[in-house]
Amino acid sequence: MRFGIALKLAVVLFLLAGLVSGLTAYYLFVVSHSLLIDAAESKLSDAALVMARGFSGEVNSVAGNVNLLASLPDSRQLAQDDVSDTDRVLARGRLGDVFSRLLQIHPEYLALRFIGARDFGREQVRVERSAKGLRRAGPFELQEKGHFDYVFETLALPLDAFFLSRVRLHPSAHADHTEAHPYLLIATPVAGTDGQIHGLIVVDLDLGTLFDRLKVEAPQNADLYLANADGDFLLHPDPARVFGFEQGRRFLIQDQFPPVAAILQGSARQQVSHMQDDAPQSGGAQVATFVRASLDVQTEDRFLLLGLGVPVRRILQGTNALKKDMLQIMLGLGIFAIIVALLLSRILTRSLNQMAHQVTSFARGGVPGPLPVSRRDEIGTLAQRVQAMTQQISTQLTELKGKERSLNQVLEAVPSLIVILDQAGERLLFMNSGARERFACQSGGPSEMDWEMACSRGNLALRDMLRTDESVFDREMVFQDATDAAFWGLLSVIPIEYHDRPAKLLSIVDISQRKEAEERIYHQANYHPLTDLPNRVLFSERLSQALELARRHEQKVALLFLDLDHFKSVNDSLGHSAGDQLLIETTHRIRSAIRGSDTAAHLSGDEFAVMLQDITDPVVAESVALKIIENISQRAELGGTEVFISTSLGIALYPDDGECVERLLQKADSAMYAAKAAGRNTFRFFTPQMQQEADARLRLVSDLRNALERSQFELFYQPIVRLADEEVLSFEALLRWNHPDGTVRLPGQFLAQLEETGLISGLEVVAEGVEKTEQRDFFRDLGCDYAQGWWFGRPEPRR
Repeated sequence: MRFGIALKLAVVLFLLAGLVSGLTAYYLFVVSHSLLIDAAESKLSDAALVMARGFSGEVNSVAGNVNLLASLPDSRQLAQDDVSDTDRVLARGRLGDVFSRLLQIHPEYLALRFIGARDFGREQVRVERSAKGLRRAGPFELQEKGHFDYVFETLALPLDAFFLSRVRLHPSAHADHTEAHPYLLIATPVAGTDGQIHGLIVVDLDLGTLFDRLKVEAPQNADLYLANADGDFLLHPDPARVFGFEQGRRFLIQDQFPPVAAILQGSARQQVSHMQDDAPQSGGAQVATFVRASLDVQTEDRFLLLGLGVPVRRILQGTNALKKDMLQIMLGLGIFAIIVALLLSRILTRSLNQMAHQVTSFARGGVPGPLPVSRRDEIGTLAQRVQAMTQQISTQLTELKGKERSLNQVLEAVPSLIVILDQAGERLLFMNSGARERFACQSGGPSEMDWEMACSRGNLALRDMLRTDESVFDREMVFQDATDAAFWGLLSVIPIEYHDRPAKLLSIVDISQRKEAEERIYHQANYHPLTDLPNRVLFSERLSQALELARRHEQKVALLFLDLDHFKSVNDSLGHSAGDQLLIETTHRIRSAIRGSDTAAHLSGDEFAVMLQDITDPVVAESVALKIIENISQRAELGGTEVFISTSLGIALYPDDGECVERLLQKADSAMYAAKAAGRNTFRFFTPQMQQEADARLRLVSDLRNALERSQFELFYQPIVRLADEEVLSFEALLRWNHPDGTVRLPGQFLAQLEETGLISGLEVVAEGVEKTEQRDFFRDLGCDYAQGWWFGRPEPRR
């Protein structure tokens, strides 16, 4: 769809209508928002004051009833010490009846008690509420209460004053009441006929009933809060936050609503404000009001904090309808603007559309039709210019077609793949037959879609190259043909003029065979021909790169050097083909024990190496070494023969054991020899002592070569004697090395090195033989002599 004059005009009018209606809607929304907030504040403030006064009145009414009970003659008579037992019993009965009637009238009263000051604050009368009704305590059920704070504090008060306990949540102490409930104790002193205080009246007030009344009186959709003078929640929308101090944790109203701290401190009586409530269930910002609910008209220190709050989102729910209406108005104005714009644009664009249709027809190869050149306005001038332009273009097109035929013949004869693109490298202008065949383009002419797919299947480097205006020669690049097969091409990009406009000629020469040959040569030079693992040259390069990277990032690298134990025995017994098969199987087992990011290499013969990069702890290298040893030690089938083989493995760490390739290989090799010396089929980490042992082995091999050249080896005979009759049965030939330092070396000190280095093949001891009888006599005489010497504690053999 074109973004023409009609659409532009429609968009402008639509935006204008939307702007006007949007500003109007915004103004109405802001005004309504403010009015709703103000109304909510006023409503909550009035409701909170009324509820606080009602609650205070309820509590003060209870206090008045307690004072009234304290002034009864029976109460004063019970408080007197010099009353006879008969009068005291009668007074208790009458006062109990009054208590019972009062409990019947006031269901919020849990119990009424008269406590005397004497006998350790013993109860004189107690009437309490239970699940079965009112119950009057018998004489033996009355308890001593003098140790409770409300008793001795009330006895210390003046007449007509009363004690208020803290609001607590506690299981009821009254019969058949097992459910926890909030309660308040209200007590007042009782004076006897002598004017002295001798007792007190106490009422247990069930605040749950009063709390339920507050919930009923609270405005609809408002959250009710009630806290004591310290800020502990007594009522809260979240039941888990009330009476937290009873459970060893506190939820304070000043923490949830910081502005109410002024009310708790006494510097304010009421607080109305917008508050940010962080409680999860509150819904964020609230409009809230908090007031004091006084519990004692005689002092300001006894109060509860009552609050009402409504989330702002709940207050503003009424604005949703306004939003919907304003959106409908904006949509209506927008539709009206679009209709007006379409009508106006149709009048203005009729002639322009006529010219556009004729120009399009000419561009498609048709003959241009009549244009409104007779008009005397700007549209007529435009039509005249268009007519002149089409005539000029027709002449130039005829000339270009002739040149194009000549150029195409030359490009078709070129053996390279030729592609011509526009200057931006985006539009395909020409492809010769070789390129069309390779990229599966239509034979009838170049297809932009086919070249776009071929370019995408190539790589993004080609796209970046085509964005520049510089010439490119002999750039190697990978392309993909129509069958999705990749091939290497030698690309040249040359800026040219094609059909009198800038263009780019791409020449692609297929060099796939040359690249394949190079890859084969590289692989043969860097990989072992049998196991296809990196050889020593490639492994050294990769190890050098890994060490440089580890040095830059302060990381560790582990080098594992392993040699198959007794591999020569497999070659000698089963043949070299079985040995090759064993090397291939060993390669698979090593690869299965390492990560994909690690490098395994076949250095020579039966020697392998593994490089572990980016290790954080030597334990990682130890774990890999154990896995390799375990894998290689598994049973192997070689030509139907079951073979068990092991490996000895040495480990060197960068940078602990060396900082270059040669040093690490040397240290790992020394550690490998230490593993062989430890019994084979194990591993060892390199230690400085191993270097000393390696130097000692090197000196020993050199001395052994000199010993062979200088005939320093000598053969000794040790007789084998039967102990029963001391007869010499046979002799054991023992090899000794007369070292130049004057010592005689035993075979255990040099025989293993002779076998490992192959020097043992040069060791020949030729014994001159004698006749069998003479030989037996010779050895018998020698053996008896040796045996006698051995029995007498001279074990040194004589030749």
